[in-house]
Amino acid sequence: MSMEIVLRDLLDHYVSMVESSDCGNWNPENDSVVINARAALAAIPEEEELIRLMLGIDGQPHLLVEVTKWIVGRIRFNFFVLNGIWSGEFDNGSMIVDYENGNKAEPRLGYTIICDDQDRLRGEYQSVFDNYGNSSYIAPPKIPRVDDYFDDDIPF
Repeated sequence: MSMEIVLRDLLDHYVSMVESSDCGNWNPENDSVVINARAALAAIPEEEELIRLMLGIDGQPHLLVEVTKWIVGRIRFNFFVLNGIWSGEFDNGSMIVDYENGNKAEPRLGYTIICDDQDRLRGEYQSVFDNYGNSSYIAPPKIPRVDDYFDDDIPF
């Protein structure tokens, strides 16, 4: 689940709770937390661009993950693992995995971002790992996919 969805849900919950008068009676739109949350949401592009990162220990690749582009440079972010149905959180070298069934694994320490070069990390998961040791490897260019159902020859 993206941070945008979580923030939108939390904001909607907070505003509806205040507007119900169960917690008092004030205009939540004047609260600084609501103002800041709405500003943060407005700054998110319509479609979040995803980038790939290689996480590893001591320079050895372990996980190829996707993250939203705006997190690069931060030491804490959520990620989605490309070869699995699980996600997690990276926090300054510690990694916590969230499995699809809701369980969390014990934190794993010592992880770093060992590569953010999109030319090397693009493409099929296994190819990225197979070619990771070759620092001059450049993955094939990304070809935009047109879905089978897309047909612009609609008769009018």
